[in-house]
Amino acid sequence: MSTRLNRTPFLIALLLVPSLASGQEEGSALPVLPGEEEIEVVVAPSTKELDPVGVPEAACVEAGEKCTTVISILRNDLTLSGFFHVVNPDTYLVAPDAHPIDAPKWSAWVDVGAKYLVKTRLARSGDTYDLEFRLQNVVDKEHIATKA
Repeated sequence: MSTRLNRTPFLIALLLVPSLASGQEEGSALPVLPGEEEIEVVVAPSTKELDPVGVPEAACVEAGEKCTTVISILRNDLTLSGFFHVVNPDTYLVAPDAHPIDAPKWSAWVDVGAKYLVKTRLARSGDTYDLEFRLQNVVDKEHIATKA
């Protein structure tokens, strides 16, 4: 019977407390463990500006508070991706249900500074929910095809 040792906690400890790793001096590289590749971690500010994205409230069909939860998760995930800045919803010039999910009012999103727009529709059908996302490029006024 063989067992596999999970080295993740050990590696994290080595990265967080380099002075404990084999008596190394500050600034020296960590040793490469047998069977492991060397990893270099660079922590620095991003040189890329975040793309502004508008994420209005979802169009809801009998979905209740689930709509709020979906939008909250979506906004959070886009922010955490490190690629997007969610435009402040208080600045949106259009009501969430004013236009169909696939036909946004482009000028309203340009006016708030959004480069991209994610519109969402959530519908409840019995015990299941249908969730639809539409990603649009506001600058080019076009739908961006995505894979599910």
